[in-house]
Amino acid sequence: MAERIPAALEEKFRSRLSFYQDIGIELFYRDRFPQQYASVTEEITLPKPAQKAQPAKATAPMSPAARKLDVLPVSPGVLPFVGRAGKLLTQMIEAMGLQRKDVYICNVVKCRPPENRTPEKDEVETCSPFLLRQLDAIAPKVIVCLGSVAAQTLLQTNRGISHFRGEWLDFRGRKLLATYHPAYLLRNPSAKGEVWKDLQKVMAVLGLQVKKGSSAGAGQSTGKSS
Repeated sequence: MAERIPAALEEKFRSRLSFYQDIGIELFYRDRFPQQYASVTEEITLPKPAQKAQPAKATAPMSPAARKLDVLPVSPGVLPFVGRAGKLLTQMIEAMGLQRKDVYICNVVKCRPPENRTPEKDEVETCSPFLLRQLDAIAPKVIVCLGSVAAQTLLQTNRGISHFRGEWLDFRGRKLLATYHPAYLLRNPSAKGEVWKDLQKVMAVLGLQVKKGSSAGAGQSTGKSS
C-alpha cells in the first residue's frame, strides 16, 4: 500500500493545483493541444484526507466592481501583494473608495522566480497567454499596471514607465493606465503624490468621488512621507 504523503504537503499540492485551475491553464492546453488533451483518460487526483464531512460553503460571487478595475502588478508570488507592499496597495485601493475584494489582481508571471528577482523575457512570454485569458475573462473597464514589467508586457514596449506613467493608453479596446509599483513607493515615498494623481484619473473614469483627506499612502494628506 502506498504511503500517504504528509498532510501539510498534500494541502500545498491542493492549493497549487487549485490556483492553476483558477487561472485557466487546463483550458489553455485543451484549446491548443486537443489531441494530446483527449488522450488523457485518467484524472490525476490526490487522496482526500480522512475527516468528518462538512457542509459545502457557498462561493461568493465576484463583486461587480471587480469587473470595472483590474490591477496588474508584476508580483510573481502566488499570493499577490503581501507584506509592506501589500499593505500599501490596500491603502491605495481604499483611498479610491474601494476594497481589495472589489478589485481583481492578477500577475504577469504565475510562479515566483528565484530570490524573487524580476522575471526574465522567456518567463514573461511563457505566462503571457494565461494573463491575456484572465483579462479576457474579467473584461475590466480599466486596467492599472503597477510597475514597468506589467506595463511593458501589455504594451509590448521597452520604454521605461516614466515615459507614459499617468497617461491613458489603449489595450485591446480597454483603457489602461500605468503607475509606479508599491515596492517602488516604499523606496521612494515622495512619488506617492504622483501615484495618487494617477489613481484619481482612474476614479474619474469609474465614477468614484474623491473623499476629503483621502490619499494614496500614509502621510500624503499631511505632507509627510511614510
